Amino acid sequence: MLLILLFCSGFSATVAIEGQLKNVQVFFRHGDRTPLWNIPADPYQEAFWGLPWGSLTKIGLQQQFKAGIMLKSRYIDELQFVNATYSPYEVTVFSALQDRCLQSVAANFAGFYSESSFDPEEDGWPANWIPIPVHTYSEPDRFFEPGDACPRYNQLVAQRALTPQYVKFTQQYTDFVELFANKTGEPYKTLNDVMWYVTVLACEKAHNLPFLPWITNDVWKQCVGAINVVVDYYNGLAQLGVPKNDEIIRLRAAPALAVVSDVLQKGNGFKYTVYSAHDTTILAILGALGPDTKQNVLIGSPDYAATMAIEKWVMDDGSEQVQLLYAANATSPLLPVTKYVAGCSEDLCLLDTFLASFQPYLVPDMETEGVQQQYKTGLKLKSRYIDKYRLVSKDYNPYEVLVRSAMDDRCMMSATANLAGFYSSSETLEVFEPGQACPLLEAIRAVKEEHETYKEFALEHESILDEFVQNTGEPWKLVREIDGFVDSQFYLDGNSDDKIIRLRAGPIMEVLTSNFTEASNYKYYVYSAHDASLLAIMSALGKNTQYEILGNHWPQYASTIVFELWKMDEGDLRVKMLYSANADDKFHDFTSAIDGCPDREMCPAKTIIARTRKYIPKNIEMECALKTKIKAPLRREKLASS
Repeated sequence: MLLILLFCSGFSATVAIEGQLKNVQVFFRHGDRTPLWNIPADPYQEAFWGLPWGSLTKIGLQQQFKAGIMLKSRYIDELQFVNATYSPYEVTVFSALQDRCLQSVAANFAGFYSESSFDPEEDGWPANWIPIPVHTYSEPDRFFEPGDACPRYNQLVAQRALTPQYVKFTQQYTDFVELFANKTGEPYKTLNDVMWYVTVLACEKAHNLPFLPWITNDVWKQCVGAINVVVDYYNGLAQLGVPKNDEIIRLRAAPALAVVSDVLQKGNGFKYTVYSAHDTTILAILGALGPDTKQNVLIGSPDYAATMAIEKWVMDDGSEQVQLLYAANATSPLLPVTKYVAGCSEDLCLLDTFLASFQPYLVPDMETEGVQQQYKTGLKLKSRYIDKYRLVSKDYNPYEVLVRSAMDDRCMMSATANLAGFYSSSETLEVFEPGQACPLLEAIRAVKEEHETYKEFALEHESILDEFVQNTGEPWKLVREIDGFVDSQFYLDGNSDDKIIRLRAGPIMEVLTSNFTEASNYKYYVYSAHDASLLAIMSALGKNTQYEILGNHWPQYASTIVFELWKMDEGDLRVKMLYSANADDKFHDFTSAIDGCPDREMCPAKTIIARTRKYIPKNIEMECALKTKIKAPLRREKLASS
């Protein structure tokens, strides 16, 4: 039996639990941010903040650091549930896509692991700090952005705005809306219009910035009172005498709750799962845990760095229990709020009871029946035009397919669902995995294994192969499987074969050269890739580029290629290529190693584009297909089927 007694401190709750903590899921809102936008009449424009709209501020970083300390106090210091130093076996992290959420993770874990023993023995490395891997979802991100890209949700919200009760509520604010319209010069017509600007004012209030003189304390109180009601109402909760809307709650909460439920029941292999989220994410979950859960836990929206923890415990009697904790902000204690969950009356709640509180909001498929219909239609079209007639490639190709849609959400969503079915068997080639899943490339590699050079090498090292087989128990039959000899020769010799270069380097060079213009708004592109990615790039830049930079070696860990795009005084665009062999090496200028750029410190961008154009495929999937028979060694075929 493990008896845990926690005494109330500034950070965590007082509980006495006879059991074992199995896993924890933590949701926190990002820290303080700049406004998402502003109106021209407001004095605090983007230049005032010194950051892009919606960015995490220094205050936000501090808030998240403190929140991390709070979580450390409970899960590292008091419960000793996770190690004081990051372990990838214990912790996994997910984040919404916005920079403020991703940065919040870094700040939170800087606090959480502030007493870490991690030390890379590198001068200047920040004390105790280790970067934490962060996972994100693709757009639309319905997990972190409730109701995102959901036409049915938008329709239900629009309908809710027309109820007599809500209309009557907004009529109380007629003078309020007129005041904002007259003073700002904005075409505000409804309370909803003004509420968007109120969110901007809330950011300014958090920084103690003085409002415009006409926004008095009484006006601000009206803003707060109105937005607190509007938030709950549009989130589907019971307000103004209008009952809760279960469909709105389900569409908002189901994606996140499905994951929460799965981790509670089955686990995910980690002790500590973190979700860096928005206020809307936390509101969606709380709104689904019971008719009054959200209102009992907080009024209005979660504050910056508000934190919610869902703990699963296994008691000494074998029962599984859940504890829900909530901290209002970075300086508030983490307190149990489980008793506010429907069916739960104590700080601990039976797992089945906790799951039952939101079971009605879990659905197997978040899409509407119409989307399912379009997906099935797409499958039917795929069967005819991809599978039967092979008119269209199984992976999307912009040279083959053109899609147009009416402007309505339902039409655009239908097109997406239809194409999801149409391309359901697609296995799109990854740009940064040169030659990945490319049959033709594999066939060429197999032929190279028959070269005399390789045969001599294999015979010379046959004893090494035998030793590996005996000591590992692995059924290796080729030397290339243990030391990559064929791959190294294949890649390093690739410069002499345009077909190999095209299959390996084409996709990534298409991405890189597309940035050699002034069209992009970004200044700094980063691609975290593999050694094979760097080799592929070098092979496309010139016959001897790779040898001049690497010799007969592979790129080392943390080796880096940099392409700098410069606009010269004359107006033309030029590129400088730099290379660093490893983390300790300085950058060396290798621009002259590019074909067509001899003895140049900078190379015309058009020269590189012209040099690599022949390697950019129109359809990599079609080119990778085996169109002619290439005789591969029999032993390779046997190996593939073993």
